[in-house]
Amino acid sequence: MHSAIRRGFTLVELLVVIGIIGLLIGLLLPAVQAAREASRRTQCANNLKQIGLALLGSNQTYAVFPQGIWGELGATGLGAQPGSAWSVHILPYLEQDALFKTITYHRESAVNANWAVAGGGPGAGLAAGNIKACQTFLEILRCPSFEGATHMLDRGYENWPVDDRVPATYIASASGTRTSDTSNGKCYIDWANENGIFYYLSKTTLSGISDGTSNTLLVGETLPDDSPVNPNANESIPGGRADHWYFGSDDVDDGYDYSEHLGSSGVPINSLLEVAYGSRHFGGANFVLADGSVRFVAERVSPAIFSALGTRTAGDALGPE
Repeated sequence: MHSAIRRGFTLVELLVVIGIIGLLIGLLLPAVQAAREASRRTQCANNLKQIGLALLGSNQTYAVFPQGIWGELGATGLGAQPGSAWSVHILPYLEQDALFKTITYHRESAVNANWAVAGGGPGAGLAAGNIKACQTFLEILRCPSFEGATHMLDRGYENWPVDDRVPATYIASASGTRTSDTSNGKCYIDWANENGIFYYLSKTTLSGISDGTSNTLLVGETLPDDSPVNPNANESIPGGRADHWYFGSDDVDDGYDYSEHLGSSGVPINSLLEVAYGSRHFGGANFVLADGSVRFVAERVSPAIFSALGTRTAGDALGPE
């Protein structure tokens, strides 16, 4: 009888197989990562689509777009400091009416609670709902490609912090020409009558967008600086970091740092300036226009065209992607 001969893999064959598997994995991983990023970019575009529809819904109700900033001076002169931003207006149109009702807020009134409290914490009295809203993570107000902190300390210029605040990745279009946050430390002077749709005390109507709604930016992506802040040091003014938030803020109610909520196409995409738009998507960022459509604008876009897109009356056109 002949004994059966068992033949196994040689070391060389095993190494070849492992090498082939490694090569296949190396080829597959970029494709998987690209597919995931494509999905995240699509979700981001959908977020902006919903934000755009919410802004248009608010416009239909009130005949104007929400004010970009309702802050220092406000409706009743010095001392009226609501500190609210455009994003708080649209909560009822984003199926967030329950959250909206917890906020002490009026569309055009100084009767607003603070958006920060001395010493941080949850706040008290009228401010409690506002603080909690700022600490509430809403997926629709955050690009899924931004993998930074979900909550962080916000410490304003006048030492009124908010613990565990949620950074925002979408800011509204205030200007097509502005290149910095402020030149004089008082944004209620510097950001009044900007050439975009949203600015200090803005009341832009659809008929006031003479460029056409399909050629004018409403809201775009931004990259918030989510690096840890010094818990014992106030923020510098003009703001020393690209911090972006939603609903309202203490700095805004004191007339500072409007770039926390507003942006400008007067600077390049991904330039990391306070007023700049930017994203983690490769090569550009998503924007929603005043007609509710969403477009991906490439970093290589002509500076003149991109600047004109941020204005209401410059006679611009977006053109091909």
